[in-house]
Amino acid sequence: MTNVSSLNTSLNEIFTGCGCLLFCSNSYIKECQNTTVRNCAACSIHLAQFILAGFIITAVLIILGNGWFVASVFTLKKKSRTRYDYAKASLAIADAIGGVTLFVFNIPNLIWSLDTTGPKIKDYNEFVASHSLAPKVAIILLHFNYSSSVYHILYATVNKFIAIKWPFQANVKSTKQIFFHLAAVWSFSALATLPMWFPEARIVYQSELFSYMPTFDIKNVEGIVILTVGTFLLIVPYIAMTILTFVILYVLHFSNKKSQSMRRSGNSRKVETNFWTTMALMHLGFTLTVVPLLALVFLDIRRATTCTNGILHFVLNFIATMSGLVNVTIYSFRDRRFRHRTKTMFYKLGRINTS
Repeated sequence: MTNVSSLNTSLNEIFTGCGCLLFCSNSYIKECQNTTVRNCAACSIHLAQFILAGFIITAVLIILGNGWFVASVFTLKKKSRTRYDYAKASLAIADAIGGVTLFVFNIPNLIWSLDTTGPKIKDYNEFVASHSLAPKVAIILLHFNYSSSVYHILYATVNKFIAIKWPFQANVKSTKQIFFHLAAVWSFSALATLPMWFPEARIVYQSELFSYMPTFDIKNVEGIVILTVGTFLLIVPYIAMTILTFVILYVLHFSNKKSQSMRRSGNSRKVETNFWTTMALMHLGFTLTVVPLLALVFLDIRRATTCTNGILHFVLNFIATMSGLVNVTIYSFRDRRFRHRTKTMFYKLGRINTS
């Protein structure tokens, strides 16, 4: 019983934080008691402006980059679109959610911090936990951003595995079937946010992230169950995706050896290898950007977040936000059709502007 109580206290310490701001000294709460952070000597307005510019640039790049990819797919003639184009466009929409959360929550919170006194920032957690609806929406949207990305990549990985093991069944899929599958992916992604809808999921503000985090009262069974279900819905798909990726690598390696021994054309092997490389890069990009943040959250269950490691938390959280740029960047280098569509669209826009 003591261990459960201690762990619950630790969880509350983690997500309540110390009220620190990355562009202020640790004593800013006292020094900025009677003045706004913007005009406080304990804070660097230039560093705050740098962080704000970073948020704005990242949000614009995420939304425009993924929006451009979606537009490049749907400006194609219907006969020219492949089923993979629809899946990639759907993933691009999922990735764009990260840019939306920056614009709707992180950026306004940072601006609010500049125009607020130190004690108000420190006390904001209590207000968030019991009075405000916006943080609840923010947490649901943040979880939806993560879950929709991981479920889309899992869907692409499963599709690739089916295409290798049962190529005939994979080739006869219709566009309607693809849309049905993608609707299921979005449904499971929404289902993964279910734990955030329950009142047992308290929402607290983390000033060093300019964002919100959930915490659960694990003194009662409901809190433990919801936390377990939430972890299962978010972590298990990633584990399945990782296992399938290595299985595909093994199968492709074996099939390449077999086709070489049969002296078959290397063109099909090249296509398979290119597709595998793209999938592996997407998986690697997702892992490098999101998993470190998840690891930090789980490690902090036993070591409360303080102002000394708040910078690390911010950096990892910002890197996780950058995951919205990973896939569209990979397409830019790996997808020849996307590069061609981009050049064509720029050419058409240029002609419109000159006419």
